[in-house]
Amino acid sequence: MVQRLVHMGKRVRVIAPTGRAALAINGTTTWTFAGWSPNSHKLSIGQLRAAAAGKGAVRRRLRRTDVVIIDEVSMVENLHLERLNQVMKAARCKPGYPAEQYPFGGAQVIVTGDFSQLPPVKPFRHCLECGSEMQVDEEEETYHCHRCSATYRESEKWAFQSRAWEECDFAYVYLDKVHRQSDANFISLLNECRLGEVFTPEEVNLLMNHETNIAGAVELYSTRDEVRLVNERGFQRLDAQPYSFQCRDTFVWNRKEHPHLERRGERHGDGSLKSLDEHSMDRRVELKCGMPVVLLVNLDVERGLCNGSQGIIVGWTSPCRSGTRQSPSSDDHAGLKEVEIRA
Repeated sequence: MVQRLVHMGKRVRVIAPTGRAALAINGTTTWTFAGWSPNSHKLSIGQLRAAAAGKGAVRRRLRRTDVVIIDEVSMVENLHLERLNQVMKAARCKPGYPAEQYPFGGAQVIVTGDFSQLPPVKPFRHCLECGSEMQVDEEEETYHCHRCSATYRESEKWAFQSRAWEECDFAYVYLDKVHRQSDANFISLLNECRLGEVFTPEEVNLLMNHETNIAGAVELYSTRDEVRLVNERGFQRLDAQPYSFQCRDTFVWNRKEHPHLERRGERHGDGSLKSLDEHSMDRRVELKCGMPVVLLVNLDVERGLCNGSQGIIVGWTSPCRSGTRQSPSSDDHAGLKEVEIRA
C-alpha cells in the first residue's frame, strides 16, 4: 500500500503510537510526527494548534504530508487522535485553503489495527481543552477535569469514539483471511479467544486432549527474563562451537531540521544505539548448530524464510549478496525488507 501511494506521487507518513510499533513499520511515533514531547499533552489544544501553525520544521512536515497511515490504532487514545487532527488542521490552513473544514486538514488518513488487541495505555491523563491533569474515579471508571468540567468514561478511551474518527468517516476494510493457520476448528477457537468468548466443554477438551508431538517445540513465557533464562540454559546444553554476531547501528539525522533528535544518536560502549534498546532484535546474539530459532524478519520470502518461521541451525555459509536494490515505489514491501536485511 505504501509503495503504491509513493508511486502515485504521494508524500506518505507512516506513524504508530509507540516507539516499538514505529520501529516495526520503519515509521515514526505519532509524537515525533506532531513535534510533541512527553509533556505536550499538558498544553491546551489552543497552545498545540498555535505551535503547529508557527513557522518551523513541524509545520512544513504536516503541510507536506499527503497521506497519514496510523498503525496499531487500537493503542491510540481518543483525545490523542483528536489532538493530531487539530494540529494538522492548524498547520495546513493557508489563504485559499480552508483546512479547518476537513479532517486532518485535508490529508488522507488510513488507520490499521485490531481493536481486540492492545488498548490505549493510561487514557485521559490530561484535558484536551486546557491540558490540566484529569482526576480519576476508579470506582465509577470516569475521568474528570475540574477546570473545564469535562468528563470521560473509561469505555470512551478508544480512537473510534473520538471526534476525529467521526469526522474522517472512514471506509472500512475487514481482513478476514487467516494466513498462519489452516485448521478450521482451530481458527474458530482462536477467534473465540480473541473476542473473549467462553469455551464450551467440548472446545476445552479439544484443546487439552489431542494427539500432538510437542518435543522440541518453541516455548512461550510472559516475561523477557523468563525467556532469557530458558534460552541460556538450552544454549549451554548444546555441545557446539558458539558464534557471536554484533549489531551495526546507523543514525543519520538533519541537525538543522530536527535538533531535538540528537539524543537518538547516543550509543552504548559496544557502539549500539541506546534509542534501539526496545528493538525486537538484540544488540548481540550467540548461535550454535542445533539451536532452535525463530525469524524476526523476512530473510528469504521465496524460500519460506519469513517473519515467524521456525527452524534449527544446521550449519554456516557465506551470505548471498544481491547486486540489485529494490525501490519502495516499485516493489513489494516484503521484498524490499528482505534486501535491506541482507545488505
